[in-house]
Amino acid sequence: MMGDTNGHHHVELITEGQSMTLYVLHDDGELEDVTDAKATATVLSGGEMEKITLTPAGAALKGEGGLELGTGDTVVITLTMPGHKPEQARFKLD
Repeated sequence: MMGDTNGHHHVELITEGQSMTLYVLHDDGELEDVTDAKATATVLSGGEMEKITLTPAGAALKGEGGLELGTGDTVVITLTMPGHKPEQARFKLD
């Protein structure tokens, strides 16, 4: 799922089971370097809430939690890129 932060970054969130992968993209669609980026995901699923730390893994930020992610769940990403203030993006999984 593609989205924009409340700053100026474009992000793509991919979820599978209990894991998630976050890509950060330039305006031209090219991947940004996330080596020194920090991110967390707050997951709201079936009345439960879980916070997951996403860590740099190659070209993406990855993390895994204890909740099985599925349709209707909400994921709020807080992303801090080097030299930028924290930004947020909200996703409703479908």
